[in-house]
Order: sequence, then C-alpha cells, then structure tokens
Amino acid sequence: MSERARLLEAASRSGHTSMTWSIMLDATVTEAVEVASAVRRLEDGWPSDRLGPSPEVREVSLADLPRQVAGMGDRHYGPNDPLARVAFCPGPVPHVVVAAYHGALDGLGLIALLALVTGQEIGSSIRGVDPAAAIRPAGPAHMARRVLEALVRPPARFEPDRKSSEGGDHLLDLDLLAGSVGTAELVSASAAALRRWNRERGARTRRVVAAVAASRRPGREATLSESSAWFRVGLTSGEPEEVRRRLRGRPPEPRGSPTMSRPAMGAVARLLAPRLGSSVFVSNLGRLEPAGPVVRAALHTAALGRSGVGIGGVTVGSTLTLTMRARRSDFSREGAARMLSMAAEELRRTKAPGATRADPPGRSGPAGLAPEAPLPPA
Repeated sequence: MSERARLLEAASRSGHTSMTWSIMLDATVTEAVEVASAVRRLEDGWPSDRLGPSPEVREVSLADLPRQVAGMGDRHYGPNDPLARVAFCPGPVPHVVVAAYHGALDGLGLIALLALVTGQEIGSSIRGVDPAAAIRPAGPAHMARRVLEALVRPPARFEPDRKSSEGGDHLLDLDLLAGSVGTAELVSASAAALRRWNRERGARTRRVVAAVAASRRPGREATLSESSAWFRVGLTSGEPEEVRRRLRGRPPEPRGSPTMSRPAMGAVARLLAPRLGSSVFVSNLGRLEPAGPVVRAALHTAALGRSGVGIGGVTVGSTLTLTMRARRSDFSREGAARMLSMAAEELRRTKAPGATRADPPGRSGPAGLAPEAPLPPA
C-alpha cells in the first residue's frame, strides 16, 4: 500500500467516516500574495513523492471567502485529489487560507505550508512532546478498555440543539486581546463551556474527558508532515490547575492499532462512533513566532469525539483568535456561536475574576487574553 493510500485509509478505521478530516488555517496577511509566485514555490517545495499532487489552488474574493473556507473544510479528500488546498484572497483585506487532510499535515504542517506559499519564515512557540513517548501503538487491552467505556460509561458531550441531515461543520471565530493564556486555561474554558451549555439545556454532565492536541516536534521545526500526538484527560473541577496536574508527566495516547486494521474492529468502531471519543477536542497552535506577513490567524481544528466539537486557538502579537468547529447535523449556527461565546467568557473569568460577560462572537472586543501554549497542537 502506498503512503498516500495508507493516509486516506486511516479515517475509515476511526469510525468517524462522515468527517472530512480537513483542518484549516485562515491567515490575514499584510499584503496580497502573488499567486503565480506562490504556485512556483509549491511546485518546488511540495513533497509530491510522499504526499502526491501539489495542493489545489484558487483565488477568491473577500465576499466569497467564508463560503470557500467552509467548502475547504467540508469536501472529502478523494483517492486522486491533492491532500492540501490553498485559497488566496487579494483584498481589500488580504487572506491566505491553507487546508490539508489531517493524516498528511498537522497544525505545524499547516504553518509550514503557509510559510511556503507566502515565501516567508513562520513558526510557532509550542515546545512539542517526547517523540518516543508519542508513537506507542494501542494494544488489544487498550482497545478493549475504550470499547467498554463506550458501552458502559461514555464521556459527556455537548448536547445537540437540533437533529439535521445537513453535512459539514459550522466554523466560527472571535478575537481576544492581550494577556497570556496557556493550553490548560483553554482546556478549562472548553470544559466549563460544556457544562454551562448542557445546564442551559437541562442536561446533566456526568463525566468530562478532554482530548488535548500535541505535536512530536517543536514549533520552530514546522515541516510539511504529520507528527501529531494527543492527550486524553478526565476532569473533575476542570480548573486550569487540575488540567496542568493531570497532564504533568502523562504520556500521550497510543497512536493507531494493528487491531483496528481488522474489518471486524472497523465495523465495531463505526457502530460505536456516537459513544466513542472525548467530550471536546482542544488544539492550541501557540503564538506565531516569527509571524512573517501574518497579522491574524484562525485555526479550524477537527471536530472530533462524541460531541463533534473542536475548539482551537492561535495567537499573533497580542491577539488570540478563538475558534469553534461544530457539526451542522447536531448544532445550529446560533448554538455553535453560543458555545464559542461561553468558552470566551470562561477564558475571561480565568484571567479577570470580576468579569462575567464576554464580547459576542465577532472579530473585535478585548477580553484580556492571549496564549502562551505550553502544549502543542495536532
């Protein structure tokens, strides 16, 4: 089996076959990127021997940008499709959007792709985890525990506010200015938003399990590759100090399993998909250092786990851009915006105990926040 075919097959073994596994980084840049020059850089720098054809490239208007970004996330990657996508918006507010199949590139891979197409150095402040600790396979005992958990005691989820046949995900973002917020604070805010959301809907939240994205390389070594890792953390109070304590010294979750390659196990995973996985997926891409031409960036991470909700964060300068990705089949756009607003309010509470309200989802409104990202992204 080719490397490309192996990458695409991984999604079918996860059980979440409706997901596109397309992650995105939407960067606002200081000036428009010349598309012809960017295409030449892609042709020279893309590892086609390993990842297949050079990324799909298109130029879009600012008015059409939200629809195009949504499409980059919602479209599946077919057997013959490029595993990455790039969109250029010339202005009046210039953007460069990069997307990739998560099995081909991780969050740092998106940064590397953004650096390639802009022709400027871009990196991240994240530190990375021990590569040796992050590549252990999941044995039969681990898989049995996960199946038992799904059957007997599945993690809590964001209760859906609707049931729809609509595919794809809602993508929302807001900006929070100044200060310092690490991954522990972001995870804590996400867990608190889960509890608040469920409480508003009259649902109990019995057991919160957060999935926390990480990387097997530091942000200064962003390359066109996938080196992700992740942690799975059960939370009681959900306060930042509890998150730090539970992450401290904890090995990342196992990566893959020969057991899952068996057809029977793949069928079990698909059957249990609504009960498998974490309560919320959190990815902090850290502070872009250097940021090159980027003045703002929004990470649209994968919407994983039982909830189908992913919360991401990226800092450029003093601005943290917080994002929410939520499955349209389970959540209205208004509901997703409310969940994002709750997470922002909880971040503000963490940094400014006297504050109780956050600005509504949008692209302005200081909330006194920015991440230091002690853990890296996937």
